[in-house]
Amino acid sequence: MRFGGYILGIGVLLGCLQMDRPVALGGGDRVTEPPVRVRQALALNSFYTKHVDVDGFSVVASDNVSDYALLEAAYLIRKMLGHRKDILQAMARNKVRFAIMAHNEYTTHIPEHRDLQPR
Repeated sequence: MRFGGYILGIGVLLGCLQMDRPVALGGGDRVTEPPVRVRQALALNSFYTKHVDVDGFSVVASDNVSDYALLEAAYLIRKMLGHRKDILQAMARNKVRFAIMAHNEYTTHIPEHRDLQPR
């Protein structure tokens, strides 16, 4: 009986490790490649290989960023602005996106900031 919880935990962990599928948590958000329409609308550089849609607003990142970081960002954006869909829509219309950097990336790795000089 003592190991029942551990076995269940291991089963859940192994179920989460299905790497052939996009990651999704209870909120219904999914980490995918940026859709072609989003890539074109935002003129996204090929640097961005991950995407989460938050009611039309894009969260983007490179392949170095954990899928769970994108899902956490989507969760927090919804907590802050979920009741104000008009703000999310206005930001999306104005080509605003939320870009996440990995622990080993610098601001100048982000395509929009590559022209900056390190200080």
